[in-house]
Amino acid sequence: MPKPIKDTATKALRTHLIGMAMIVLGPVSCVGGIALFPPQGMNDKSWVSAFPIFICLLLIFGGLIMVVTSNIRAARTAARAVDNVADQAQ
Repeated sequence: MPKPIKDTATKALRTHLIGMAMIVLGPVSCVGGIALFPPQGMNDKSWVSAFPIFICLLLIFGGLIMVVTSNIRAARTAARAVDNVADQAQ
């Protein structure tokens, strides 16, 4: 028995919004991290200087994956809803 359409659509929307927030917060966290841990000269090779950029990329790509998967889930849910309406019309 498939899940109710309303629950699936709500979950897809929630996942989409969280993914979009992650994409927006990625560069913000990068700027904040660089402000907290500024590089110490041009030849600073410590992991602390690369950490904000790593977190930024992690948030952006994680958010993109969440948005894509939520769009796939929403498309499947919409197709199922259309099938249900077509079945009821017959």
